[in-house]
Amino acid sequence: MEEYGVLPSNLLKYCNIPLKNLQISGRVWLSHHLNPERPSFSSRNQLLQDWRGMAEHFNFDQLYVENFQRLPDPMGEVIKNLPIMNSEATLGSLLMGLWNMERFDILEDSDLVKILEKSQLVKKAVLVGKVKNCRSPLTFDALYMNGQEVYPEEFDAFVCYTRQDIGFVQEIINELENKKHFKLCIPDRDVLPGPAKYDAYTKLIKERCGPMIIVLSPDYNRSEECKFLTFFAHSLGPDAKHQKLIPVVYKHCDIPNVLSHISLVDYTRSDVIEWFWSRLS
Repeated sequence: MEEYGVLPSNLLKYCNIPLKNLQISGRVWLSHHLNPERPSFSSRNQLLQDWRGMAEHFNFDQLYVENFQRLPDPMGEVIKNLPIMNSEATLGSLLMGLWNMERFDILEDSDLVKILEKSQLVKKAVLVGKVKNCRSPLTFDALYMNGQEVYPEEFDAFVCYTRQDIGFVQEIINELENKKHFKLCIPDRDVLPGPAKYDAYTKLIKERCGPMIIVLSPDYNRSEECKFLTFFAHSLGPDAKHQKLIPVVYKHCDIPNVLSHISLVDYTRSDVIEWFWSRLS
């Protein structure tokens, strides 16, 4: 707890809670306070005192920041993308960001404690409101924040990967989302928390995503989850929204039999790296 010692004492008990526990209402509340851009900097760390300062606090590079700036809820994007940058992020790291930005107005707001209190309960996120063409939202972006309705979200591709290969997934996000503006479904980032994650994954793959990008590596071959998702996607009929698999060889490994007759995109070949991203997109 020592690293959080500068924070108000009433917030310390929440610091080790995983950031992914932050409820939807808390994300919206933070966006309300941090989305409006300010010209001022903190005197301590020279961080901008809005969502841009929080992005810098969490070491998002300029390409990410520029992409967030084009979207209606940039602070929401910072929180949503954090699991890709740091899977161990906690509420304490978020609170330290506010402290480094000198946003004491937020740290001292009584509503912040109420939000943190809710985050202690790990439970399935529930949205109260009307639902249109979607019995329950599966992803954070399915929430239509400016109204009362939930819309099923669709993606250009679903990315299947192991946590050990998250660095390469960040490259995929940079190249395909930030530069070419594709919309990818990254499970750790996009899927709402809840006990039935495989139900959510299979529904997304079958009904709401385009091709599946499969990141192949020795760690992929050891992942039962990746194998399950690959077999599920492969089993879908031609009438399903998902129509093809795109295996990407990130590290040299044995190619699973289910993918042996599918053309590979090979990241390991230095002679073709220049056009690798064009072929993937």
